[in-house]
Amino acid sequence: MSKEKKPKRAPLQGTQLISTIATGGGGGVFQARVGALYLANMLTGVPSAFGLHGTRVETLRFEARYTGAHTDDIYCQVNHSGRSRLQLIQCKRGLNATASDEDFIDGLQGAWRDYLRVEGSPFDRACDVLILATVAPATPANQAAKRLCELSRSSLNLADFLQKLDSKLFDAQHKRTWSAFKEVSRNTLADKYSDELVFDLLLRLRVDIHDLGTEGSQELSLVQALLASNQPGDSGEQVWNGLFSYVLEQGISVGTITPETWKTTAQVGIQEAVSRLTRRGGLGSIAEQFRDRARHQLSLISTKLPNGTHIPRGQCVAQVLSGFDERQLVIVTGGPGAGKSAVIAELAPLLHESGPLFFFRADELNQPSLAAVQSLSSMPDAVLSMEGLLRCGTPTVVIDSLEKVLEARSPGALEELLALVRQHKGVRLCVTTRSYALNALYSIFLADFSYQVVDVPLLTDAEISSAVTGTALEDITTRDGGVREVLRAPYYLRLAFNYTATGAILPQAAGNDLRLRLWTELVAPSRGLLAGMAERRRIAFNQVCYERTERFAQFVQAPADAEAVAFLVQDGVLRHRPPHAIGFH
Repeated sequence: MSKEKKPKRAPLQGTQLISTIATGGGGGVFQARVGALYLANMLTGVPSAFGLHGTRVETLRFEARYTGAHTDDIYCQVNHSGRSRLQLIQCKRGLNATASDEDFIDGLQGAWRDYLRVEGSPFDRACDVLILATVAPATPANQAAKRLCELSRSSLNLADFLQKLDSKLFDAQHKRTWSAFKEVSRNTLADKYSDELVFDLLLRLRVDIHDLGTEGSQELSLVQALLASNQPGDSGEQVWNGLFSYVLEQGISVGTITPETWKTTAQVGIQEAVSRLTRRGGLGSIAEQFRDRARHQLSLISTKLPNGTHIPRGQCVAQVLSGFDERQLVIVTGGPGAGKSAVIAELAPLLHESGPLFFFRADELNQPSLAAVQSLSSMPDAVLSMEGLLRCGTPTVVIDSLEKVLEARSPGALEELLALVRQHKGVRLCVTTRSYALNALYSIFLADFSYQVVDVPLLTDAEISSAVTGTALEDITTRDGGVREVLRAPYYLRLAFNYTATGAILPQAAGNDLRLRLWTELVAPSRGLLAGMAERRRIAFNQVCYERTERFAQFVQAPADAEAVAFLVQDGVLRHRPPHAIGFH
């Protein structure tokens, strides 16, 4: 008997509604497990799936083709920082990101239909995310596909992306996978195709690799640990099994889940177990506090110059991502003002995609223990909660300005934090330090980590010229080599913009003399102030410096001269942290 051949549909033509029962076998189980990860976040706030740290799932739909979505296995509406957005997920257990792989072709074509909003897709390319979810261990092609999506988000444009891809940072596999993206896309888009459009799609695409293939997989075990209430008779495994069974049922019936429908459709036993878990506070609220804490610290880091120019550090970002492929620790180093922290600020959203992000400044770790760190004091059981969150996905711990611990009186908190990272081999550690301190820090604190060093270079002549074109700095940086050498550090280039903002002419000085002039003008401007205010600003600033040195703290009690402090905050010299603390911008 011959099989009847079905006509092949056009690449940009959507499919009809089906249910997960059609997926069958291991694919259906894998899809239900992925769905259960998102359901766990909805009900408890636990960051149980990639990209959910500080995000809460509001609605889940399964086999959601009826909504207009083409990436339709899991339709996930999330709330992030008060804004609603979609994550559309296609589960492809057998995915291998090559041009001949049917799962890859099908998943990528579905992504294109959503991206182009074919047949009324609800996808919004300004904020929504498309996800191809597959199972670990990752094939080389899948790992490369994941990295290419991340690389696009760390690139200014297609040219910048291709320059990184062609560098020695990325091997032939990444180039083959990029070719696979292009080939499938070219066959899908026909005359609409362009490399630029493929790059734009990657900006909104994620490849999530879940270790959910077996009952005993690591990711499954870690999620079950997060779902344990520690109440007699409860276990994380029981809660997980209840969520998984519920998702299977909802998938077969093409169900929609919200917190309200959960209360009317889930069995009483699993509802009660989840209620007990959430009543104890859970990790969800703690995860949000850590997210807000990291967001506040990152907000203090500027990645643009006063004239709006962005200094591209994508090559350094790519080096860090590449370093984490092989090493647990990446050390970002460079001279004063080179932009080490700015690299972290650009890197943070990418690291956040894979798991929780914890941000610490080295000076706040000058405490006898982590529990004594001031910014953690408002969190109940902060250290225990942090240890729990280190089991979520692939977390990252960032310690900024680590050279400061060489002056610390009590590095106990740092040592405790590093011990936590050592206990969890899946945790990535990223530190920044000035170059002079690298050897001492490594020998004292970091010797037992596998590490990669990423050096942040000073600005080139071309980068300086691009940044100052059409500004008051253009002429002097062109003709005065001494000035240009100082301004190779982005921090001093920023100060130079501030110096000339009021119409002052940058002095023809060099080296530390110019640096001192720039700093002095920032703290106590020579023009535009009321009589005596420059001196009052200088006194208030010095008081903050002395207090920070004495206490070895990022934020300290504000000086008594509130007006001078207010002007320093207004000009970005100092930063205010409620209720009464003040620190450097």
